[in-house]
Amino acid sequence: MKALERAVCDTEAVWRARSTVMRAAVDHSALHAVVGAAWSDTVARFARTMAQVLRNTGMADDDGPNGASALADALCWMTERTFYRAARLADEDLSRVGTTISEIWRKVMTNEPLRVDRPSGSRPRAEAWIVSTPQPKPRLRRRPCPARR
Repeated sequence: MKALERAVCDTEAVWRARSTVMRAAVDHSALHAVVGAAWSDTVARFARTMAQVLRNTGMADDDGPNGASALADALCWMTERTFYRAARLADEDLSRVGTTISEIWRKVMTNEPLRVDRPSGSRPRAEAWIVSTPQPKPRLRRRPCPARR
């Protein structure tokens, strides 16, 4: 879990220190092939590293959508998008976003099940149900991130 915390903390620190450059890279990645390739390569490097972290937790690394590589790739792009969005919004707290991202990664790494609460008799529609966990309120603890000291 320490590798996960360090990776998210480091990512948060980069977005905090260089959000303008990071946002520009994301914004221009679709318009400029060189920028797009560099950005995709950067995320792919993180995904390869995090796939190894997931494998170290015992997660299978098959070619399917549930394998460590597929999950790491999706979670790294989710992380990138979430920090990008937070960096664009003036009222968004990068520390809170980092904590949320860490929690999602932790749940994947520990294979913690999600509980789906849905009104009885309702059909599974995105707006008709809420995904929640059996935990109490989220822990918004300070991680030892150098950018926050």
